[in-house]
Amino acid sequence: MHHPTVLDILLASRGFDMSDYRLLIGTYTRTEPDASKGIYHATFDDATGQFNVHDLAAEAVSPAFLAQSGEYIYAVNETRDGMVSAYRLQEDELVFINTVSTGGALPCHLAATLDWIAVANYSSGNLATFALRDGALGERIDFVQHTGEGPNQQRQTQAHAHQTYLIDNSIFVPDLGSDKLYRYQLDTGGKFVGEPRVADLNPGAGPRHVDHHPWLPIVYLINELGNTINILDTDTLTVQQTIPTLPDDYDEVSTTSEIAVSADGKFVYGSNRGHDSIVSFAVDDSGQLSQPQYTSTDGQCPRHFTLDPSGKWLLVANQNTNNVKVFALNNGRPTYIVSDSSVPRPVCIHFLDSK
Repeated sequence: MHHPTVLDILLASRGFDMSDYRLLIGTYTRTEPDASKGIYHATFDDATGQFNVHDLAAEAVSPAFLAQSGEYIYAVNETRDGMVSAYRLQEDELVFINTVSTGGALPCHLAATLDWIAVANYSSGNLATFALRDGALGERIDFVQHTGEGPNQQRQTQAHAHQTYLIDNSIFVPDLGSDKLYRYQLDTGGKFVGEPRVADLNPGAGPRHVDHHPWLPIVYLINELGNTINILDTDTLTVQQTIPTLPDDYDEVSTTSEIAVSADGKFVYGSNRGHDSIVSFAVDDSGQLSQPQYTSTDGQCPRHFTLDPSGKWLLVANQNTNNVKVFALNNGRPTYIVSDSSVPRPVCIHFLDSK
């Protein structure tokens, strides 16, 4: 049961429905006049699909991805001298705690537990874990450097770790530069245990992000450069299916970005940047994908999207047109837009763990 928090009471006093979900929006900060300043606070009404952006929650440099552990929020600062920052949720603001170096360049993703976080450094192709001490970022626990390259000479001259995705005591790390998917085992203290299992993917695929089926032993991997989705066995990492994310007759430049599985396991969604669409697939009893449908995001460069906790809406962050669009889901498919909000350079939509 949801009990009103200080933030709920504050929102109610400002005219917000206490049933609204709270969100944080990560952005890219730039120098142009409409530049983002950092992390923004937003609310979402799951009865109507209305999304409202409010004040700046915290000033930050390119907080491109967010993760939560209890009352604490962690953000990568996607810069050449990579950093990660810790905050404490306080009403509708984030109170800064501390920042540490990620040990790499352009950190793009992170995952948080109660005791440690894991961060992927895209440009330098490595990942690291850091201890958490009462919410604050502590010492580095462990570090792994990837190697390898792919055939795309513009994007794959070296390893590029792109995600740290937690499933139980494993971290799945797609590496865009080397066309590999790694699965690492970690102990309870955040140290890597043994050698990782590695899947070698099609040359030039450029693996970016994974999500997993709610009960089948399957992960879905979206490939940024190859515009495909791989279905892999969670344990063996053997590829069971590969399916394109674009229509057969589309021949312009496009790259994928995010992937998500519906809570009921019946649909998988991916975003196409260039085609500027959400592709949705039906999932059969074995986890295979079919029946692709394409929905325009009504904006440019849908870098990130997410499903709301009720499963009735899909929220899309159009990075290059500075907006978040909310789509109603009809039988699992995105249909019409119910909300359109301006957000400067949105690249991550994070629903807070409690309403």
